[in-house]
Amino acid sequence: MPPATAPRIGATNSSETCAGPLPVSRLSGTQQDALPARCAGYVLPLTESPEAAANRTRLAAAQAELTRLTGVVNTDTNQFQAAQDRAINECGGRATPETTGRAGAGPLCRSLQDHARALNAILQRDLDNLRRAQNENAVLTRTAARDQESALGAKTSSIDARVRDYRDSQHEPGLIDRFQALSELGSRSFQFSFIQWLIRILVVMVEAMPAFARVAIGRGTVDRIIDEEQNYQEQALHRSHEIAELLARMELKEAGLEAAAARRHEELMQQIRSARAQDAWVREFEKGVEELLATGPADEPPGSPRIA
Repeated sequence: MPPATAPRIGATNSSETCAGPLPVSRLSGTQQDALPARCAGYVLPLTESPEAAANRTRLAAAQAELTRLTGVVNTDTNQFQAAQDRAINECGGRATPETTGRAGAGPLCRSLQDHARALNAILQRDLDNLRRAQNENAVLTRTAARDQESALGAKTSSIDARVRDYRDSQHEPGLIDRFQALSELGSRSFQFSFIQWLIRILVVMVEAMPAFARVAIGRGTVDRIIDEEQNYQEQALHRSHEIAELLARMELKEAGLEAAAARRHEELMQQIRSARAQDAWVREFEKGVEELLATGPADEPPGSPRIA
């Protein structure tokens, strides 16, 4: 890209001309015609998109309609309030230049009430139109804001790209380029060589300054805080190990108690089963004795002893 010399803002000197044009879009119309021929390619593409222009036109129309409807609603409100006041005065018997002064629902009272209701209907219709216009205006305002943000982002991107192109075209030397130039000058002159080594020594000293300061100062407040933090962490780790060991012991103890309880339960169940078996044998024995006693007098031989 060839180097470019952009004109200063507000410059009027005819000698300040632009270099070769850059590959960017150009404006059309009087703005393009007013620029010098060699500066035409430096015009940034900051034109408004057709969609954004249409949205802006719709927003202007919606704002004008909103202003008109606001005035109509204000007029309708005043007319309705006046008609309602006349109807209240007429029906209530309040004497005014526009009322009869007789209370009651007379012909004029009913007529004024009908007129007030008609104005109220017109007012409500205009209020609905105003609310719709407000909603449309809000939507168009948000759309215009988004279009403006998008246009601003596009403009910023175009400006940033142009600045990058301009900087690239100028080939501004960096730090490495400057050191290389200084080295070349140092090979030609002792003074530049001394300055080069002085800069190197200064850079090394700046980089090593924290280490020198640490060695010279020794242990300070930060070191004590770090040691305390490490001791605290070690104590916390030791306590966590003790707690884990205690929990393990408790779990083992609970497991032993559960096993002992299970064995005791099995022994009790065995005793209960034995007692139930003995009880069944006793009942069978008693039943046999009862049967023997019940049948004994008929089957005993003479002279045998009786069981009382």
